[in-house]
Amino acid sequence: MHDTQAKAPSIPSFPICRLDELTIRSARTFQLLRRKKSGRATKWNIFVVRTEQQVVGYYNTCPHSPWNLDCEGNSILSPEGYLQCGKHGARFEVESGRCFHGPCVGERLKPVELSVLDGTVCVNNVDLVAPAATSADGAS
Repeated sequence: MHDTQAKAPSIPSFPICRLDELTIRSARTFQLLRRKKSGRATKWNIFVVRTEQQVVGYYNTCPHSPWNLDCEGNSILSPEGYLQCGKHGARFEVESGRCFHGPCVGERLKPVELSVLDGTVCVNNVDLVAPAATSADGAS
């Protein structure tokens, strides 16, 4: 996990879903509101993936373009279990976010710092605006 349970985050953790709502080896997207230093709230698209051992999160943006990985209705996870960009076919390792195939080989997805607190997946150290997170499939 991109997990900081050993140290307290400087901004309170923000719950986004229950751990048991995440199926192993599936990705779930979230559309959140992030507060900028100016105080203005902007949309922030992320996704989380639960593996057998951990939960990882990344910005839902391909490193070589402004496209979300699930653009054009494509799945973030390939049939082989890798993360993939639906626009250009770039493929990424789930655990590290490193691109190993496609136009951005060697680049990485930008990680989202997560923790699991009492069975709840939380985003850490990001100033998010309530209400609670909404996943792209409409769940909260």
